[in-house]
Amino acid sequence: MRTSLQSIGTLLFAVALTGCASNHADIEAIGHYGGYSTPAFDGYLAECPPLAAIDFSTRRQIITDDDLANMLPSLKRLNPRRICLGGQPITDRSIEVLNQLPFLQSLSLEGTQVTPQGRGRLRLAHWE
Repeated sequence: MRTSLQSIGTLLFAVALTGCASNHADIEAIGHYGGYSTPAFDGYLAECPPLAAIDFSTRRQIITDDDLANMLPSLKRLNPRRICLGGQPITDRSIEVLNQLPFLQSLSLEGTQVTPQGRGRLRLAHWE
């Protein structure tokens, strides 16, 4: 019985790692747009969702509303809890994209072109 439980545990761990490995492409896609990801876990689980944060620093690259929309499938799979878009030239158009991220808890919009009306449409626990 113990051997069976160990085998099941090993199998589940291998499946979890394989699932996390597939997220590497999503992290690379975010990186293509200058996004820097901060994992929620260490070691082998570092690429597993949810990610603690994704930062789109203007020092690395400028992104637009269209860029953010193109990243939506990867963002959904990575489930970031926080996204920093400070200084990016995004507008109210990106609000609908951001609202499709169900686990997003915090969002930095400082220095963007998002209006107070756009911020009012956000469905988040907190934003800056």
